[in-house]
Amino acid sequence: MSKREKENILSATLCLADDAHTCTFLNDSKCNKHDKCRICEKTEKQIDYILSPVSKCTYLSACAGSGKTEVLGMKTAFEICRWSQKSSGIAVLTFTNEAANTIKERVRLFYPRDIPTVHYIGTLASFIHGYIAQKFGYAFFQRNREISDKSFSVIDKSTKIYDNTWLNNYTLNFPIPPRMSSIYANQISFQHSDNKWYIYFGESNSIEISEYYKQPTMQENINKIRKRKKKDYLFKYNFFKDKILECKKKFWSDGFASFEDMNLIAKSCLKDGGIVKLLAKKFPLIMVDECQDLSFIELEMLGLLKNAGSSIHYIGDLNQAIYSFKDAKPQYLIKQISEKGFETMYLRDNFRSCQKIVNVACALQSINRDIIGHAQDLCCGNAAVYYEYENEEEAVDFFIELLRRYQIAPQDAIALTRNSSLKNKLNTGTTLDHKQHAIIYAVQLWKIDTQESKKEALLLIGLQIQKWLKSRGRKDNYFCPDTFDDVFKWRLMLRDVLNGFVASDVVNAFNDKTYADWYHSAKEEVIKIVDQYIQQVLGPDKSIYGSATLRTPSGTSSISIQVISGDEFTKLRIDTIHSVKGCSYDAVLLVSSPDGRGKTGYWENWIDDKDETTRFGYVASTRPKYLLAWAVPKLTNEQRIKIETIGLQNCIVK
Repeated sequence: MSKREKENILSATLCLADDAHTCTFLNDSKCNKHDKCRICEKTEKQIDYILSPVSKCTYLSACAGSGKTEVLGMKTAFEICRWSQKSSGIAVLTFTNEAANTIKERVRLFYPRDIPTVHYIGTLASFIHGYIAQKFGYAFFQRNREISDKSFSVIDKSTKIYDNTWLNNYTLNFPIPPRMSSIYANQISFQHSDNKWYIYFGESNSIEISEYYKQPTMQENINKIRKRKKKDYLFKYNFFKDKILECKKKFWSDGFASFEDMNLIAKSCLKDGGIVKLLAKKFPLIMVDECQDLSFIELEMLGLLKNAGSSIHYIGDLNQAIYSFKDAKPQYLIKQISEKGFETMYLRDNFRSCQKIVNVACALQSINRDIIGHAQDLCCGNAAVYYEYENEEEAVDFFIELLRRYQIAPQDAIALTRNSSLKNKLNTGTTLDHKQHAIIYAVQLWKIDTQESKKEALLLIGLQIQKWLKSRGRKDNYFCPDTFDDVFKWRLMLRDVLNGFVASDVVNAFNDKTYADWYHSAKEEVIKIVDQYIQQVLGPDKSIYGSATLRTPSGTSSISIQVISGDEFTKLRIDTIHSVKGCSYDAVLLVSSPDGRGKTGYWENWIDDKDETTRFGYVASTRPKYLLAWAVPKLTNEQRIKIETIGLQNCIVK
């Protein structure tokens, strides 16, 4: 079948036009922002996937910039148009509400009516919670609860006891030494890839329970008790492990669960033959975007649905897997694709980047398939360069000069680092800890009224409200709760909250005040304003009025509030690699740490390691359209040879 014949199959279904090339809809809402038909502009490989059979499990390996979201949206619309089953539908799963909304927008272009309710387009978390864990979990984990509402209240693992004294009811019943913090049920989670329990103590700080038990302070305390009571058998490891499970079971039985627990609960439900068959019958086709971000347990759940009859389509790029901290590793997906007989299809056209940038990315990951970069080279052959800095801050000045040379606006560019510490170091104009006083600086940033300052304000207020709701959300969705699907309404709510703060003479008053002064005078008004909009948008049952607190952060009471100016947001944006996954920029500066102590942030490790460290370099290097610059410490001749072998050339700004 020729490409034109394939295009006509699509146009007949999506546009009711037998010939895509003579279609009279070229100027309608589907195509009026394009130079040609939305269907005809697709490559043959893209069309082949859109037309691929839904009955066959498929992995679409889509390179960076391949337009996979557009393809998935068109595929979804095509299948919905042809769908004849009235009691079952298609599930399209993503990891963020923003991505789900983008796919919905694409679907609505070609399916102008309301999407039938039998279909689901939303986040994987909402799917797992709404269709599995919250619907059936009570039968397995709340056997003794005699109440009508058997849903779980989801408690974040980072929720602190000082704001939530009720957590004392779920304290680990084990003699923890006074020098070690008490353990609460929400901190404890089970990792399925290694079948072990972990205790969460903070970002990037989780300890496996046997390692926690072996800590010298713990053992010293246990031995003291044994010696005092003359009972050497007390508090053995198996007893400790039993107490861990006892603590979790009480938590679940009373209707509480952490975000991580919800996956465990859902998997337990899907092991029930009746439940998994019911769900597979309801969703005979499940398509997962950004499949490289699937964790071990999420893949296991999808595998159970596949075994029960669902056809699974995975869409993504394994080279962009950078979420090992949530137990998402490429080898898990590769194993399932191989063992369960998935067909693999490829998208190898990069419509985002020019060829020199594509070549660097391919060299990093040793990609031996031809990836074609379709963007123009606007930098006179200097699209992929490196710069040797004396200090990291100097690298930003170099990049700004480079942007001027090639007439690229700073707002269309970004500087990236692997971690927040280097990001903060480069943000020399920012000396304030905005998160520590989120409300105060959200209001000030909102008043500055630039795109970047308003975005930062929305993030700060979103983060604070997330804490009050005890919910879980992602930064790229302004911390919209995973259980609330409409991120657009969430952002409007945050906007209204901020406007309410600005209009308040009590809240919007920072001059000549200490932090303690402001918190004392404004806390009631802040909570009242926030609660008003939460009840309007999320419902009265989500009210925070009786539970929310707002205290002066420790050590800041007597400090005068620092008023910030708009100058802070007129410079180049600097952020971490994780924050820009899925984004595009005209130019990107990737800043290496000065040495290899921070393994995943050092340029030589991006080239050498060929693991997640290299994938960080790959993700950052596939964001720009026209200009990629690596900033590295002073190199030896051997190191220059190494960095130039991946396609970067030395650049000196005169």
